[in-house]
Amino acid sequence: MTATTPPNDLTSIASTICLNCTFADYENNIQTGCKANRLELFKKANLEIKDTQIEDKTCFVLEGKACVYYRNKEWGKEYYKTTDANQILEQVKNELKIPYHVVLFFRKSDSLQDVEKRLSELESQDIKPKIVTLIDRSHGTENQTSKLMKLFSQYSFDHWRVQTIQATDQLDDDIIDLVYDSTKKKPYMFYMIFECKHTIPDVLSNELHRSLHDEMQSFVILLPNNNNVGKTVLKIAHEKYAGNSFGIPLEDKIVHYDDSPHLIKKVEQICPSLHQL
Repeated sequence: MTATTPPNDLTSIASTICLNCTFADYENNIQTGCKANRLELFKKANLEIKDTQIEDKTCFVLEGKACVYYRNKEWGKEYYKTTDANQILEQVKNELKIPYHVVLFFRKSDSLQDVEKRLSELESQDIKPKIVTLIDRSHGTENQTSKLMKLFSQYSFDHWRVQTIQATDQLDDDIIDLVYDSTKKKPYMFYMIFECKHTIPDVLSNELHRSLHDEMQSFVILLPNNNNVGKTVLKIAHEKYAGNSFGIPLEDKIVHYDDSPHLIKKVEQICPSLHQL
């Protein structure tokens, strides 16, 4: 348990009991709601909510799902230095911003202006990526690395890098494996792959967080749209199967081993704005 993780005395990966949560609302020792409005979202997502009685209180139990908003009252008071649920809620929302990694491919047909536009679009996201990797596959006679690196000076990403690929016959999947190897020690939940010639919607990060936190959607891999934009891979899935090693795409390995292949979805299911690109 880290310093920012509340004790899970009544929360497990299997269920959540609201009893001692900061956000649980009670009337006459009977829980009536949730100050974080999670109960309504759970019901909308068709998650099972039951009543249970513990000592002199009746509270809700969320079956089969850990509530990421659960904050034990005593722990919350000590950690957040307040008992004000609204203040704690704002801090929790900030803590739950999902760290993600964006991989941008810069190709021969792209311009430096294209790169600048994409970086600006990422910078303007409500929740910026923690890491941005720019892959130079332009294979031009002029080395663009210094110019590409200079572009990043305008932005405030936590981590960024430029990776130049010299080999013209190297597959993109193999390059993604190299990118993963270079960034696997950084904390992020998943990586997303984009092309410098295609716009990155300004609502991208909001859609990601709404789909995962509020709509309770899950995925292992999100397949790209029709323009080969937006492929998204959970970091733990890449690690488990060594990515695209041996020339086998990661999604094929997941299907072959029948390891939750139903969690391979289209990226538009999580990020509808990518449908039009």
